[in-house]
Amino acid sequence: MQRYSNAALQDGLDIPTIKTLASLACWGRHQQNTERDFHRAIPFLYDCELDTHMITVDIWDSNEGAIKPIEVPVLLASDVLHQIWNKNNPKLWATCIGATAEKTKAFWSSFSGDPACTWVHPVLGSIGYAMRFF
Repeated sequence: MQRYSNAALQDGLDIPTIKTLASLACWGRHQQNTERDFHRAIPFLYDCELDTHMITVDIWDSNEGAIKPIEVPVLLASDVLHQIWNKNNPKLWATCIGATAEKTKAFWSSFSGDPACTWVHPVLGSIGYAMRFF
């Protein structure tokens, strides 16, 4: 996350959220501190809590010549999306996800008008009564 954010920042994506994530762990110089810095920054910036889940991953230990299990913290995308959605902040959603209502409508309008589309995507169909998504 920190490395991708730093790369995005270097590519010109100069927005506060990306800067914050890129600056974690002293701009990546101390990768072992990334998770700690993340948990300190996110509640302060966005007033939300994100929990990591520990998973076991088998890796090759070249010193021992064997596969060893290690514990790795994982941040689930569903948890992040849930927290962003609960903020009910269109600007935050647009910054992090990019799918604003206008962009979504434009996408589906373009999709439905494409001559190569011979089928109707379920999002464009009726949901059983006088209501449609778009």
